[in-house]
Amino acid sequence: MSNTDLELEFEIPVTTKLLDSINEIRRKGKFVAFSIIYQLDIAKPGFYAISPIFEHVVRILSDGEIKTAIVFYTDEIDDLMRRLKYAEYVRFEIPIPIIPETPIDIISKSVSELKNAEEALIKGNYLMTLNIIRNILMNYLTEKKDRERFLRRELKEFVINNIPENLKNIYENVVKGIEAVLRSNLQHIHKFIHEDTGKLIVAPLREDAEYIYNMLIIILRYISQLINIWSRKIL
Repeated sequence: MSNTDLELEFEIPVTTKLLDSINEIRRKGKFVAFSIIYQLDIAKPGFYAISPIFEHVVRILSDGEIKTAIVFYTDEIDDLMRRLKYAEYVRFEIPIPIIPETPIDIISKSVSELKNAEEALIKGNYLMTLNIIRNILMNYLTEKKDRERFLRRELKEFVINNIPENLKNIYENVVKGIEAVLRSNLQHIHKFIHEDTGKLIVAPLREDAEYIYNMLIIILRYISQLINIWSRKIL
């Protein structure tokens, strides 16, 4: 039998754990690399003995250099994620309801920042996602009073002042409920990011980022709809 090249194909099972590990490495600003060792059991003709061979899968660079650690750079990982439809999977899990435009600048800025949070979430940067949402909650939607956070005064007044008198008590309590949810979301974020310094305490999971992100979408959409509905009735 003449010597010939033998071509082998390897299948690497792609699991959620693997994808999360890849994204965790990327969040730390490092490159993803695989070190793959395979075993061949070769039986020579006329022999019963099997000679096991252990080899690395190598990557040959353009200059001919051989690397046993197969490094995937940013563009290659992005392409891999697209091929695995990972980004589409994330988008499917976090459908974005349309947040109607309002005449309030605070809402417009919050929605604009929320789009940045969406991009960070899709890319798997959950810490950045929480940081952006933290900024929205602390600097746009709420203000601190007597060591407690409440809906910004001008935003609250715009909502309440346009509501008919016979419904004011109901929606004043609704606003209090919204404030409680916003405070709860901030408390959730501050389990991972220090409230005063903004420094990382522990890396958040994707589930944490998605939960806070989705909650804020619902709140912004609800507030925007209230403003638009009652503004039209007044006009």
